[in-house]
Amino acid sequence: ATAASKDTPSAANATTAAKSKWQTYSDESTGKKYYSDGVTTTWVRPSELPPEDAEDKSKQKRGVSFQDENPRKKKRHSQTADAPSPQSPYANKAEALAAFKGLLLAKDIAPTTKWADVLRVCGEDARWSAASTTGERKQALAEYQTKRANELRDVKRQEKVRAKEAFVRLLTEVLPKEKKFTAGASRFMDIRDSLSKDDRFYAVEDETSREELFYEWVEELRKKEERGKRNKRREAKEGCIKFLKGKEEEGKLTFASTWSTFLSSLTPTELLDTRFATTSPHIMSDSDRQLYFSDHVIELQNAEDEKRRRIRDARRRAEKAQRDAFREALVKMAKEGLIVPETRWRGIEERVSGDGEFEAVQAQGREVARELFEDFVYDWKE
Repeated sequence: ATAASKDTPSAANATTAAKSKWQTYSDESTGKKYYSDGVTTTWVRPSELPPEDAEDKSKQKRGVSFQDENPRKKKRHSQTADAPSPQSPYANKAEALAAFKGLLLAKDIAPTTKWADVLRVCGEDARWSAASTTGERKQALAEYQTKRANELRDVKRQEKVRAKEAFVRLLTEVLPKEKKFTAGASRFMDIRDSLSKDDRFYAVEDETSREELFYEWVEELRKKEERGKRNKRREAKEGCIKFLKGKEEEGKLTFASTWSTFLSSLTPTELLDTRFATTSPHIMSDSDRQLYFSDHVIELQNAEDEKRRRIRDARRRAEKAQRDAFREALVKMAKEGLIVPETRWRGIEERVSGDGEFEAVQAQGREVARELFEDFVYDWKE
């Protein structure tokens, strides 16, 4: 019991000491209160401090404010946010905070450095006092570390970009000359020794990244080669079609031509024409030539069919116009009394045989004129 009574005051003193670490400050720009124990700064009132009303009454009872108890802090807080003390070497608060951040940069404070370590490294420098309060210093430190972290990330990204570009240049220079390399078939380990002698190989830090870049480069090379082959095939096809059209203009190629008859119509020089002669199987083979020939002949046949269709349509329109003209001639003869409903074809045939309308329909068929006359008379009777 005696030991317990001795320990109790010590515990109470320790609690009071812990509470006394927290101090109350006012932000000059907003007037809002914040709290700090020298390590942590917060806007939330710590539970270790007594309620705000009780604290104010205690200060009024003593007849002195908390800031009066700490003249150094009162002096710093009395300075305005935009105008440092007359003894300050800085023109305004912004310049003073810039000097404080310059100190952090000069000391190479990292984005992850803790406040205690910053205080230990920078606390004795004259620029430390450029920020007048602990809250200002912590705020400036947070802004500096955020900006510095972004800068370091940008630097890291740029380093990776430069390393990748150097490694890709190495691949571009070495692999095309490497006999063991085949795009799409070679593995990274097969050609690693050929690359590892160059310092650009180690610009990329880890082996996994090097291997990934290698396969990306190989895939891009494969796509590039495929695009090149497609372009050459397209150019070869265009050249062959141009050659076929030339032979069409010369009369050696028609819609009725076959492959064998077309080949037999060409001279040895024409057979060796670069636009028609077979080259690499990947560019234009003999089967490709026959396919292009067949497609072109089909186009000629379609064009011929369309031509014949237009001719047939034009002929039908012309024949209809001729029949209409012959009917008009019959109507005129009926009005003149040369034709009556009882008139027979034999009685009128000689009369109309010299007319142009009769000759036009007679060219369509021997019985066309007679049929038109009989239809005319029949309709008249009806």
